[in-house]
Amino acid sequence: MLYLCSLFISLFCATTSCMAQELQLKISHHDAESSHKRAEQVSVLILLHGDSSLLLPLAENVRKDLERTSHLRVKIMYAEEPSCTEDLARQFREGYPFVLYLSMQESDAEASGRLYNTLDVAMLQGKKWAKRDSLALWAHYIADGVWKEVIGTESSFLSSIVYVTKDYKRAGSVRSSLVVTEWDGSALRTIFSKNGHILAPAWLPSEVAKDLAIVFSEFTLVNVRLMKVLAVGSSPAEIVLNRGGTTVGVSALSANDIIYCHSGALWHYTYDPDSHQGKHSSVVREKEPCACPVALRNGDIVYCCQGAVKRWSAHDASKVVIAKKGFCTAPTVHEGRNILIFSRRVQGAFQLICKDLETNVESQITHGPGNKIDASISPCGFWAVYTCERGKKSTICIIDLIHNKSFEVSDVSHYAMCPAWSSH
Repeated sequence: MLYLCSLFISLFCATTSCMAQELQLKISHHDAESSHKRAEQVSVLILLHGDSSLLLPLAENVRKDLERTSHLRVKIMYAEEPSCTEDLARQFREGYPFVLYLSMQESDAEASGRLYNTLDVAMLQGKKWAKRDSLALWAHYIADGVWKEVIGTESSFLSSIVYVTKDYKRAGSVRSSLVVTEWDGSALRTIFSKNGHILAPAWLPSEVAKDLAIVFSEFTLVNVRLMKVLAVGSSPAEIVLNRGGTTVGVSALSANDIIYCHSGALWHYTYDPDSHQGKHSSVVREKEPCACPVALRNGDIVYCCQGAVKRWSAHDASKVVIAKKGFCTAPTVHEGRNILIFSRRVQGAFQLICKDLETNVESQITHGPGNKIDASISPCGFWAVYTCERGKKSTICIIDLIHNKSFEVSDVSHYAMCPAWSSH
């Protein structure tokens, strides 16, 4: 199974505060030492106003989100809304460069918030957040707004993770399912299930959340084909690409601009919605099979071949090895932080390696027994999800890339593999 995976499976608006700008510079530079250091924290004060019984639990969930990444420290207090700028200046002197006034009355169907930069005594954001299906999801939207203003990058709070689970039956048959979770691995739900093997799910980007789709590979009696299913709703899966051979490994810049791996070669698919015409072009071929393509915004492709991670240039079609020592596979890239994560065989087990593409410094971020493979990085760039295989057990884990601490998120009763983190 690991050999098959190694061959085929894919996978800041600067704020007006100078403090936030300084933090941006610090957390965007990743090197061998920074992954072991505690990130400098910025304090956020949440002041609550209103009589809604949901106000405090909502704020606690916002704090849980914001503090999860260790970049922010949050304090919650009840207080009246500020009547003059002296209140904000005082809060700055007390060590809170950012203050979120969150208000809601018992009769309200939404929470109102105003985020202030106390250094400049300026409001950064005024917004209302409608109630959501759950308190946690409601808090994700609020935390997302605060994060973008304070840190200046995309957050991961509204993103999702998809992975495959397999249940093996006594007669030797297998039932595979696509499982989607929230950004922290919570709220598991199955969106597709079938008898047989499926692999390598990938997200198709969309501006509309309800239109987010997942493509995956399905094994048939005659080929391995690409299928698509919506991440929200109960629509049936539909065929995307049904070519002879094996199609496993997709990376999409948009729903109409896709790189995929077919029988060991990398192909580019583009679709023109005006003419309703699609075009398939072969872009990378090598003597040995290519796998795990990662499409970059400039058109370059990072992929693996014969135990090395390579980069193909869209400018001149050249190929450069960017990771080779040992057997390397399953790369993933975060362009905002300019980091590459891949798996390398170390003393008999695959471990995750993080490489700063600016400095070329590598650091091993997982250790211990079991193969850690198929990493996928969160939108904010501070987390990664991956598969951990130990004997007959395979689980999905999330790792904090700053502190190198991992935790399991999949149900231990299932064999889980091939995680992919959505871009938003």
